Amino acid sequence: MLRSFSCVKNESIESFLHSKAILQEVEDRARTTLIVDDDTGDIVGYYTLKIESFMFTDASGKNRKRLAGNKDATNFNCILIAKIGRSDKYKGKVSGDEILNAALYSCSRIKFMTATKIVCVEYIDEPRLMEFYERNGFIYFQRNGNGLNISFIKI
Repeated sequence: MLRSFSCVKNESIESFLHSKAILQEVEDRARTTLIVDDDTGDIVGYYTLKIESFMFTDASGKNRKRLAGNKDATNFNCILIAKIGRSDKYKGKVSGDEILNAALYSCSRIKFMTATKIVCVEYIDEPRLMEFYERNGFIYFQRNGNGLNISFIKI
């Protein structure tokens, strides 16, 4: 079933699902949810969630307060949408927004059980990705030490 997923545009999204998602499940490091086409059994898309702690690098005092409750905080905990992707086969049929909304719904259930209300995404510094996340309510707040942008949304 996993081999039905193909994402040529972003090889890391495809290779994660094919070779790392199951291991992360077994090791209790992350949970991956598959979105499956009921008619064909093919994977439409997926998302991977985990609880993560981030250090503030260059976030403003205002954003530190919003995320950690303290303008002098050095780190905060969140639900991280670690991976999210759509199969090439479903481009034009299922939007990235729909897959992101499914992930955010799962995050809202996690919030209900754990009171973790901040959801973050990390992504490469590419305008189309920043626009995608901003269009869906995420707010950019810093570049991490790994060179990735990080944005958040409160749920």
